[in-house]
Amino acid sequence: MDRRPRYHYYIFLNDDTTLEYNKSAPADLKTLSPFRAVETWLLDYEPVVGVLNYDHHGAGHILNIRKKSCGIKNASLVLLTVFYDALFNAYHYRAIEHILPYPVQYERGCVFCSNRKAMIAVEVKFGGQALMFAPVTGGNLLHRRDDDRRLKMAERE
Repeated sequence: MDRRPRYHYYIFLNDDTTLEYNKSAPADLKTLSPFRAVETWLLDYEPVVGVLNYDHHGAGHILNIRKKSCGIKNASLVLLTVFYDALFNAYHYRAIEHILPYPVQYERGCVFCSNRKAMIAVEVKFGGQALMFAPVTGGNLLHRRDDDRRLKMAERE
């Protein structure tokens, strides 16, 4: 950041993250690689934080809540979100200094704490500006045993 390389987004992702189109992706979007489609979307919409669809609390979950709570039945390629996985987070260059650095003092007990703090900062400081790009799903190739243990710990909290 101090070097100011002039990035528009700072993208944080896991070392084993994969991006794939899902069934909601329109055919014309699939002419690009999933990474290029995400890059284009970020530059078009310029969310404070851009995230991807993910199995846990992803686009399907948000669409169900919208349907039940608001009666909105139509699908959307871009969704507002407040709860998202750290699997893939793209932070806008103008917002990142208000969100990061991640607090790491609780990492030994809960690997999800640092991302929770970032999600809270995004919502408090930039409410409604975390967007999910629904047609691209992020996944993990290596689901590590340690991740299972940490997930169980987080569920108990």
